[in-house]
Amino acid sequence: MRSKFAVAVAVTVLVFSGFVLAGCGGGGSEGHRDPSQPIVVEKGSEFTIVLPSEPEAGYAWRLAEPLEEEIVTLVKREFREAEEEKPGEERWTFKAQGLGVTHITFAYGKVWAREEAKAGEREGAGKERKESSPKAPETGEIQAPGHQDFVKAAASRQEETPAEPSGPLAEEAEETRVTFKVDVRKKGSTGKEPKRFKDTSEEISVERGHKFSVALELKPAEGLAWRLAEPLPAQLRLLEVEYEEKEKAHGEGHSVGEETWVFDPVEAGEAELRFRLEDAGGKVKEEKTFRVKVEKEEESSSGGH
Repeated sequence: MRSKFAVAVAVTVLVFSGFVLAGCGGGGSEGHRDPSQPIVVEKGSEFTIVLPSEPEAGYAWRLAEPLEEEIVTLVKREFREAEEEKPGEERWTFKAQGLGVTHITFAYGKVWAREEAKAGEREGAGKERKESSPKAPETGEIQAPGHQDFVKAAASRQEETPAEPSGPLAEEAEETRVTFKVDVRKKGSTGKEPKRFKDTSEEISVERGHKFSVALELKPAEGLAWRLAEPLPAQLRLLEVEYEEKEKAHGEGHSVGEETWVFDPVEAGEAELRFRLEDAGGKVKEEKTFRVKVEKEEESSSGGH
């Protein structure tokens, strides 16, 4: 039976808070724990993924898929023992080598089960080779040429029911897998202030990874609200929405402010951002459409190192 820790580890990994890196200074001592949050780093920086682990019970993490080493490479892997109520943890440190998006997939399973399974496979293969070797007749009878071929052909015609996996092999199939998305960007891009756009007649042209914001005028007292008219295109990710008052109300007038929507261009291509100003009943009072062109980011002259 699997350890209770192994069963709970998937939940533990998913509920930990993520820490998104900024700049080239690594991810701090905490590291990244939440696979639902993309890891955004700059080229040349290092980042750490932290996974709860219990090696003393025979369980460990491993890379389930080969790394795209043109984007990320493994620098080191270390284990830190449990402290009080905190489980032990494995810390995997990677380096961002090239621009682009990649995924790092880990598998958590019982190491002993994998080792026993491999040993069993080797033992079974050796036994099969041994049994398939021609045996000398126990009597002095001389077998006619082709006798062994006849026996093999007859055996191959027998119907066999494949055995169900059991033991170490079955336990290995119960591995827990988690995948982290890693977005490597040009050096110096993540610390820049988002470029601001307000005029719908102006095309928003930005490089992938360079945040931008859209400013929409709003009078909150009128009971209206800006909403996205349709789902976000694949090229963009919404980071935050913030309202700020710009002009205080005088007399019977309403205060005027701006609602700022901040976006992260995650994929090259062209898209449209459509907004609707609606009342509480969903009636549309105004519409605005921004054209967005996301350019593929280019390597800096310094190579990003």
